[in-house]
Amino acid sequence: MKDNDLFNIDDTQVLTIFDTKYNKRENISKHDLFDGYKTLHGMTFSCDIGFLASILPYFEYAEIILGSERVLGNEIINIFAVEKFTIEMLKPYLTKKEDIVYKRFYDKTLKLFVSQKLSHGKLFICEGDNKSRVICGSSNMTVKGFSGQQNEINFKIDNDEKCIQDFKTLF
Repeated sequence: MKDNDLFNIDDTQVLTIFDTKYNKRENISKHDLFDGYKTLHGMTFSCDIGFLASILPYFEYAEIILGSERVLGNEIINIFAVEKFTIEMLKPYLTKKEDIVYKRFYDKTLKLFVSQKLSHGKLFICEGDNKSRVICGSSNMTVKGFSGQQNEINFKIDNDEKCIQDFKTLF
């Protein structure tokens, strides 16, 4: 077997699947999706600074893992290095509304990481007083991904402690 053989697929690999139960379909705003929680743990393949700035006010603390430093917007792609984020270099690119990213990074209520291994998953765990939510699906942490401008498929699971604990093992 050749290492570069595109048609020789290893069928012994397994995929992790989370068994859920469908309840209903609903249309929900970004505000209603994120409002009322204190912490956010997010995993996304890509992220835009505008979207991050728009959701940070909903949370007292947030940790975001980016799937790859190569998928960041052109204006900040050179700012990231694996495991290091030079936030001072980002400051000139921020609008007044986006300045929250800079402030939250420095007051240590926002932590940003780049995955050591390429990660394509999109997972957001929101926790608050006596409530929690898992959001998972195809939406990246971008304005287009969470605005309805693109066809995205996402699901949410509310107030399921076992689900929260299970998904937290992915971080």
